[in-house]
Amino acid sequence: MKSKNPYELRFEMFREAQKRAEQQYIEDMNDYRTTFQLAQEGREVKVLPKPKYPDLENVFDEAYKIKQFVENKDN
Repeated sequence: MKSKNPYELRFEMFREAQKRAEQQYIEDMNDYRTTFQLAQEGREVKVLPKPKYPDLENVFDEAYKIKQFVENKDN
């Protein structure tokens, strides 16, 4: 099995960060839809703010968290 070069590893971390950011967006959107629907039904709930789709900055922030974890030898 061929080991990955640093560029491949970096891209892999980026893709994982992108997946994590998108998953968080999906979860936040589901929460938003639920509270919005409940409010439409007349229930006393605070409608959450509509989440924004993760931009590149959000993905980079998530990738940085992964990188920090990988580089931390105390984990």
